[in-house]
Amino acid sequence: ESVSFYGIEELRKKIDVKIYHLPDNNKSRGQYLALLEMAAKEDPLSDRCAHYYARELFYYGRYEESAAEFKRHLSLDSAFWKPERCESMRYIAKCEPQAKEYWLRAAISECPERREPFVDLAQYFYEEKDWHKVKEYSELALNIKEKYLGYFCESEAWGWKPHDLLALANYNLGDFEEASKHGEIAVSLCEDQRLHDNLAYYHDAQNLKSGII
Repeated sequence: ESVSFYGIEELRKKIDVKIYHLPDNNKSRGQYLALLEMAAKEDPLSDRCAHYYARELFYYGRYEESAAEFKRHLSLDSAFWKPERCESMRYIAKCEPQAKEYWLRAAISECPERREPFVDLAQYFYEEKDWHKVKEYSELALNIKEKYLGYFCESEAWGWKPHDLLALANYNLGDFEEASKHGEIAVSLCEDQRLHDNLAYYHDAQNLKSGII
């Protein structure tokens, strides 16, 4: 869906309007892939079509094709919107796990005001058990206080997840007080049993270190 104009001069300015686009969950979206493929072929210079087509390929698990289309999106002259370029890089990181760190660092460089790629990179280092870097990138994520109000703003990155990762990093680095602090914040933001169980470990370790137990 897009609005096009013909024969008039385009005028752009900021207006105080919010648009809420809510899905109809009873409607099939099975036709999207074919329509987006057609749109990308009809207008190969459209960054919007390229990004959305690549994303739909990802949803269908066609990761190699998806990564190629995301890279094509990044190569287009019209693809200058940094938050969406960042998003393409985050998707490529998912499509190409062998190059995940490279693409997540590229996403951070492209749009350092977004929390999401920092949390992604902290998660990557968690999987690598590199606790110092988990701590570093979780803290960098939490240092970003102003939420970017784009359609790809993710609630986890602005909620429990960076606190959970930071708690896990501090626990494994032996800072049980900080682990407990961020574990408590994570629990306050998400009712997940794993977070409650982890918090109990952090408290036990903190009490043991303090000589309470």
